[in-house]
Amino acid sequence: VLGLARALRSEGSSVQTFLLDPFPARYEFLLMDDRPELWGESSNQATASRADAVVIVDTCAWRQIGAIRPFVESFRGLKVAVDHHATRDELADIYLVDESAPAAAELVWQWCRSAGWRLDRHVAEPLSVGVQFETGEHLGEQPQAVGRFGAVEALMEVVRLGSCLDQRCGGGICAGGR
Repeated sequence: VLGLARALRSEGSSVQTFLLDPFPARYEFLLMDDRPELWGESSNQATASRADAVVIVDTCAWRQIGAIRPFVESFRGLKVAVDHHATRDELADIYLVDESAPAAAELVWQWCRSAGWRLDRHVAEPLSVGVQFETGEHLGEQPQAVGRFGAVEALMEVVRLGSCLDQRCGGGICAGGR
């Protein structure tokens, strides 16, 4: 969610991110000034209802989105789901799904690249951590899972070098993720 939100913000979109569970303490190093809100806190539901689109990341299953389900069902804007799991319910208008991807973060990276969004270290770092989290290994230690995804190596290179890629992407709104 962080990588997608940062990519969208770099393109001028107003983005608010929500999580269903508290942000894990071990990933605090990824945060800048963009800590996702916990769904249900303060008035975030009212804010989210004014969005043009909602992007649900890393699930397409109603049973996994729990407390946010009523909001998603009643939301009148565009609903997008980005996922790499086989389980899929009818919860979005557009699905960016690839069951062969090692992580939803890989699909976000591909989306950003295909849209031409600017991809820098601040976008790439949370995406690379997302791939590592999903695969359970450091990328270099599990080539069978990620070797066919050239973008993963590119993510790691961006993080290592702290450089910007000459890639540009267009807008959208991210309202929530798992």
